[in-house]
Amino acid sequence: MQRENRTMTERERTLFAQYGKLAKRIALDTPFGVDDVLPVLDRLQGDETKCRAILDEAGRRNMPPSTFIDASAPRETMTERTERRPLPPGPWSSEPDRLEWRHAGLPCLANRNDGGAWCGYVAVPPGHPLHGVGYDDEPIWGLDLPSHGGLTYANACAGDICHVPKPGEPDDVWWFGFDCAHGGDLRPALYAIIKDEPSYQTLASLHRGDVYRDLPYVQGVVNELAEALAALSTAA
Repeated sequence: MQRENRTMTERERTLFAQYGKLAKRIALDTPFGVDDVLPVLDRLQGDETKCRAILDEAGRRNMPPSTFIDASAPRETMTERTERRPLPPGPWSSEPDRLEWRHAGLPCLANRNDGGAWCGYVAVPPGHPLHGVGYDDEPIWGLDLPSHGGLTYANACAGDICHVPKPGEPDDVWWFGFDCAHGGDLRPALYAIIKDEPSYQTLASLHRGDVYRDLPYVQGVVNELAEALAALSTAA
């Protein structure tokens, strides 16, 4: 990716001064540009070996490198998070634990919770009519915003629910989200219990018909939510 002909921000200048030469060297061996490499080096405190591992994985899966770093927890890779949260084999095994993208002009995020279930989020910028509004506050009533099981989250950037804004974009966004851990949803961590522990057969019978909501499903719902929130901004 070629650097745009624009003025660099102070943050970008600092990163380039610190890791620019290393980023250029690494970029020569990958399909990614310096702009893609710099944020990864920043998160990993300049660890070239880990950076190259992330870029190799991103290239193999044809995904942006930002997919494999946790924007809310610097110095930590998605691979490390996955290893600390083992799940039994299943349809989730080939999925990442976190994915960022944009839809309808808004930041979107899918993040796997500690139970292994996906949660989906969309962020609105300052000035949006719902910025700062709780997910069950009166302005939300009657809007029938797309979600899975209803909205269950509204907050500023916090913990895993955050992203790296593009240059010139505000970072004080407000996230709305939902989870896929309702009745009828298969949660991988619970699946591990009911699958491997005979003493939990009663629990297994209660969850036998549960459905795993995979990443494509969550992305679809998130995109619908983004379109609805974007439409509200246009109407305002």
